[in-house]
Amino acid sequence: MKKSDKNRAILAESIARSWRESDFRQQLASDPKGTLKSAGVDIPDDHEVAVLENSPNLLHAVLPEISQMDEHDDAFNSAVAQLRNLPENVEVRIVRDTANKSHVVLPVVPQAVASGEMSDSDLEQIAGGKNATANVEAYVAETSAVQTEEVVNTTTEAQDVETTSTAVAEVEIVLVPCFVS
Repeated sequence: MKKSDKNRAILAESIARSWRESDFRQQLASDPKGTLKSAGVDIPDDHEVAVLENSPNLLHAVLPEISQMDEHDDAFNSAVAQLRNLPENVEVRIVRDTANKSHVVLPVVPQAVASGEMSDSDLEQIAGGKNATANVEAYVAETSAVQTEEVVNTTTEAQDVETTSTAVAEVEIVLVPCFVS
């Protein structure tokens, strides 16, 4: 499901939309497969889709299928390094995509989105947008667990997603990238 650029772009748009529209977020959480199919994602009938929602104290990381793990070695090592710096009150749950099941993580709504400071175009670029390559700088998420602002530089290229975070506060990292399978 996540292997095509088209599907990944629609997933990104759906995540950005879920930040703007709480009804859509609820629909995506309760019927992820149907909602994503309606949005244009190609999902085989025998494929299951699960939505996981992050909160200020709970982060989900999705590992690719075992057969694709070597392709994502650098991203995995980078994410593990970031996990070491999370505050003690943050729980991390790791799940793995399989040939018959994909996980979609809904991040906490960034403060700039909640306050209306970000345009729809900015949201699409941050969430991955329609472009195969996008370099974006945006302020992301002030959580109740850690009051901090982060500048996020995201580069998306074909099958790779790299996320680099620089914190401007007491804690170095609050954003944990999801692996793309």
